[in-house]
Amino acid sequence: MIIEFIKELSKEEVLDWQEVYKEDLKFSKSKKLTYAERKKLPDSAFAVVITVKKKKGEGTRKIRMFPIHDEAHVRNALARLGQTKVRATLKRLGISVEKVMRKVLQRAKELGMKQLLERHKSSLNEEEMIEKLEKELNESRSAVATLSEELKKAKEEKGKIEQKVEELETEINKHEKELKEAEKKINLYKEKGKTIAERRAELGEFAKDLSDDDLLDETKYELARLKKENFELRNAKQDLNTGHTGDDDDKIAELRKKVYERKQY
Repeated sequence: MIIEFIKELSKEEVLDWQEVYKEDLKFSKSKKLTYAERKKLPDSAFAVVITVKKKKGEGTRKIRMFPIHDEAHVRNALARLGQTKVRATLKRLGISVEKVMRKVLQRAKELGMKQLLERHKSSLNEEEMIEKLEKELNESRSAVATLSEELKKAKEEKGKIEQKVEELETEINKHEKELKEAEKKINLYKEKGKTIAERRAELGEFAKDLSDDDLLDETKYELARLKKENFELRNAKQDLNTGHTGDDDDKIAELRKKVYERKQY
């Protein structure tokens, strides 16, 4: 049994495994497992189950140590784990002695080995405390992972909110500008609405292309009036050619005078 897997190990590894397995040589023949008996046992019947790389060729192989399927083997496992050299060897192999001890004692509890558990009560309490602390550590890690994920989502939401705030501020600025323009027009109508209305009425069709500001611009307003008067003068001349007299002549003379004055200006 031991020779089968030792063939796969280096010289240093063989020395390590000898420390672990040499106690089997002292175990009574009546209690020691044969290769066939050992092979039939499930992994759960061993305190240590590890996978190692094969020394020759590719792939891995599984190695099972410290059978604990019955009381005799539980006692044997505890005796061996108490040996300094065996504990040192397991640590060099990267195997936690504490976890192995906890598994062996748990098996002893399942088998109802009260006297043995009483002798190892302090060890059992320590193992239970370690198990409790490891559980709390795992819960803390899980909580940190959850909070980290929530933080990530919150940052994403924050980015979206900040973008929305920026869009809203732009929209607000736009409407505030429009509001100022509207207030400006309202104030303009309050102060000069009457003037605007009078000039629109006076100019008629000649005011349709003029804005309110244009109507308040004296130069533009006067030019619009001049256009209207010139238009009226041309119409008056037409009436003269068709034979109109009297008041029309006076009106034409007056318009001519105004046009002349405008030109002089």
